[in-house]
Amino acid sequence: MSLRRRLTLVSAGAVAVTVVGLAFAAYLLVGGLLRDQVDDSLRGAAAITDDRIIERFSVDPPPVPPGRQQIRIPGPFLSAKIVDAQGDTTRQFGGQVPFPTPGVAPEIAGAPRGTTRIIDGEDDEGRPLRLLVKSVGGGRAVVVARDTQEIEALLERLRWALIGLGVAGVLAAGLLGRMVSGTAMRPLERLRDAVDHVGRTGDLTRRVPEDGPAELRDVAVRFNRMLERLQASTEALDASARAQRQLVADASHELRTPIAALRTNIEVLQSAPDLQGPDRDTLLEHVEEQLQELGGLVGDLIDLARGDEPLPELQDVRLDLLVADEVAWARRHAGDVVFALEAEPTVVDADPERISRAVRNLLDNAAKFSPPGGVVEVAVADGAIAVRDHGRGIDPDDVPHVFDRFWRADGARDVPGSGLGLAIVRQAVEAHGGEVVVDGAVPGGGARFEIRLTGATAPTLVS
Repeated sequence: MSLRRRLTLVSAGAVAVTVVGLAFAAYLLVGGLLRDQVDDSLRGAAAITDDRIIERFSVDPPPVPPGRQQIRIPGPFLSAKIVDAQGDTTRQFGGQVPFPTPGVAPEIAGAPRGTTRIIDGEDDEGRPLRLLVKSVGGGRAVVVARDTQEIEALLERLRWALIGLGVAGVLAAGLLGRMVSGTAMRPLERLRDAVDHVGRTGDLTRRVPEDGPAELRDVAVRFNRMLERLQASTEALDASARAQRQLVADASHELRTPIAALRTNIEVLQSAPDLQGPDRDTLLEHVEEQLQELGGLVGDLIDLARGDEPLPELQDVRLDLLVADEVAWARRHAGDVVFALEAEPTVVDADPERISRAVRNLLDNAAKFSPPGGVVEVAVADGAIAVRDHGRGIDPDDVPHVFDRFWRADGARDVPGSGLGLAIVRQAVEAHGGEVVVDGAVPGGGARFEIRLTGATAPTLVS
């Protein structure tokens, strides 16, 4: 069964049960009120009749003419009787319509004075009566009867009217339930259409209107958030795929030059096996340089490709000590470039291997663009690492591109390198939730790079 039909049946059933219950309760209430009114009138009439019997009929009264035995009873009563303990009628008055004496009359007649019972009965023609039997003492009881045919007819008309209203209410409840289910299902239908649209077209920009009842609105909000996350994830995957394709294309282009040079030099060596002296040494030096360049490029590509992997479990890293180790490495490999380090004790949560590679690339970049005998200033404080050289600086138009993969400024093409070092720096720093910034025109000349990591603390020194 569909949810729409189920909602229709549930809502219609609830309304129908309510209508039928109210109709039944109304019928019982009206019938009870009418019978209470009849019973009240019977009690009043019985009280009058009781007084008249005490006044007019003593124990063993003398015979009186039948006409003088009539006692006028107010109200629409058919008749009244006086019965004895054997159930025989000793007097009948207030009307001459015969009705059977109920079997309870002898029992009441022998009961204490004032004992009363109200019961239902019929006259000799089968018409409904309401009977009140009351003990009046002396082994006698008065029985007062009232015709309830009009009341029963009224109740029957009321019963049929309520049945008709109940049927109409059930039909109206069905229509109302269909309307309610349609209104309730509309947001779900929009959600279904959106899901179907996404499934057919793969379009994640479709959104469901966030309206309707609170529960369905909450479902729409959650569905839209899911679509937003899927869209963001898909866009990220597309961007990653485009970046990977671009990386492969750029890497292929960059690898082509050293491989071609290597092939040329090797072919020369193969074609001239008798080549000796300075020419052979020069070719071998070129081969070695190209192999180193090729090895460095492959290493950078591997580091760049691994940069998209999630970070391993972070650990407390003494940033000042890590930078000091990298500065020591740079001093051994940077020739006559001087490195000046100022470091304050600082602890950060980081992957030491990737942060070390980022710092090493910055130091190597500063050494490449420093003049002979130039000074590279390195500072560490509060989770920040600043590296400043005194070289030619960076053109303002080139600053936005210095961290791009394989990008090299026109004035830096004579400097050895693959163009991946600074890209690796940015990737490593952003993976830690930090940022790297550059000032390409520092007063006094040169450029200044700064790595900023979050969550830095001062180390606890143990004396």
